[in-house]
Amino acid sequence: MRVVWLAWYICGVCLLLALLASAITYHQDIQHLGVVLPAAFGGVALLAGGAAVGLGRLPPTHRARQSKPLWAGLVAVAVTVTLLLVLVG
Repeated sequence: MRVVWLAWYICGVCLLLALLASAITYHQDIQHLGVVLPAAFGGVALLAGGAAVGLGRLPPTHRARQSKPLWAGLVAVAVTVTLLLVLVG
């Protein structure tokens, strides 16, 4: 998988998580989570989308697009948000 594709994947899954988190009805004692969770997932989606656009503008031979540590970090984040989607959804 390419680094740009992973960033777009993380963006899409976080947007879906923000939508799902906004649809949850919370107890009166923790109603602030109804604002915090969608905002947090939406913020991560914006960051991942910005990273995807930025990485997509780089040439394919650029160091950032061929970086193994960056790829490994994005894979770890993608696995984490996928597990969150499975647990929430």
